[in-house]
Amino acid sequence: MADVEEKTPLVAQQQTEDQQDKKSLGLGDCVSMVMSMAIGIGIFIFPNQVVVQTNSGGLALILWACAGVVALLGSFCYTELASRIPGNGGEFIYLKEIYGDKTANTFLLVCAFIKYPAVTVIVAQASVAYLTGAITSTSLAPMHVTLVAMVMILVVCVVVGVSTRAVSILIRILNTFKIIGLVAIIAFGVYSVTTATPDHRRDIMMPRLNFHNSTTDVRLVAYGFFGCVSSYDGWNTLSMVAGEVMNYRRNLPLGNTIALTGTTALYVAASTSYLIVLPEHLMKTSAAVASDLGKFAAGRVGEMFMVWCVESSAVATVTALAICNSRLLARAALHNQIPSVFSLSHRTLATPVFSVALHLVISMAYCFITSIQVIVTVLVIVSWWFYLLCFVGILLLRKRGTPSSTKFQIPILIPGFLAVFSLALILSPLTIPGETRVSFAVSVGLLVGLYGVSILTANGGALPGWAVMSRASHALTARVEQRCNVLRTESV
Repeated sequence: MADVEEKTPLVAQQQTEDQQDKKSLGLGDCVSMVMSMAIGIGIFIFPNQVVVQTNSGGLALILWACAGVVALLGSFCYTELASRIPGNGGEFIYLKEIYGDKTANTFLLVCAFIKYPAVTVIVAQASVAYLTGAITSTSLAPMHVTLVAMVMILVVCVVVGVSTRAVSILIRILNTFKIIGLVAIIAFGVYSVTTATPDHRRDIMMPRLNFHNSTTDVRLVAYGFFGCVSSYDGWNTLSMVAGEVMNYRRNLPLGNTIALTGTTALYVAASTSYLIVLPEHLMKTSAAVASDLGKFAAGRVGEMFMVWCVESSAVATVTALAICNSRLLARAALHNQIPSVFSLSHRTLATPVFSVALHLVISMAYCFITSIQVIVTVLVIVSWWFYLLCFVGILLLRKRGTPSSTKFQIPILIPGFLAVFSLALILSPLTIPGETRVSFAVSVGLLVGLYGVSILTANGGALPGWAVMSRASHALTARVEQRCNVLRTESV
């Protein structure tokens, strides 16, 4: 799938562009960006699933810590890529330089049509189920969860289409509650330990952190570990804005190190709090583990506070995804990968209203997939396929002798290990019979199909009827631009 082409290197051109970029992000900005993206709703909802898979509190904590190490090593790989291929854009510019336009455009389409809509649906449905479970102590029917999640996505997309600036401020406020909620979970744990009697700490709390009865099923451990790794998704955030980082030789690696080390410490501390505060049976069966901890530690007030923090995190995530994906879709329209009408922005609101609407439609379609596990599996496979290409890309760049602007170079074993890890993660669904294997086949089909779209759009001029379709698309765009208060956005 990765089309390695003979071409003039883009590094010199991108270095010139990098010098022209406005350097505005300091070390503190780098740390806050990575932590705000890496810390998601997963730590509030899924830690008990890791305990269920491992059947051991101690082993679960080890998995959370190891997942943090994997995320940190991945960020180091992307720091080297940023030093060899300077500029903004992350995976898109790395894949473009290493493998060519078709692979980079396939990545863009995968993010726009699979990754961002899928994450939107996962977070929306999980937050709705969490909210109803915490408030009513009962579970809504799956169809009702889907309908409420669709309403949530609709409202968010309408707001995003009206004002991006106001929404950006809202995201910052909501992300603050996310961090406060995580700190509160840790504080509940510290308070429980310090106020417990010595006998209770020795006989009840501490045994929950040991390795007794740990599962010996490697597949279950791997499944739990991959769940932990997914909770750190966002470790590659700085690569998207590397060209805007001041003193990037220092701030890129240091920012990632501080942010991901801090995130790992928070995750391990929060998971420890869950284990020592909640009774074992509740820890394994809870559908709303954070709110149950709040209730157990501070009654109804603590429960509702944690619900508010979880929902704030969910709304912030869904909103940020709508903003990002609408811009990706607009860029795809500018590159003629989808009809050019989706590149139009509202003149007054300055928002890409058509691409926001397209994101809404795609996300709504994902809502009708009955199994959330299918969505998760497809998301993991397609995401880690491109991570794999980037890790292998480091080896290819070294072989080609592509210079590094910062002399930052990681040991060769790190990208090699992460490439093997990525491949194992991609192939892991084949070890589990049932719908996970179907999900693997669907993922492969989607990757091949979208790669085919990239080939068609790259070679469109040679295809029968392509010129007719292209003229029709541009004519429709021109007509909409004339009749509506919109204009074509040349840079997104």
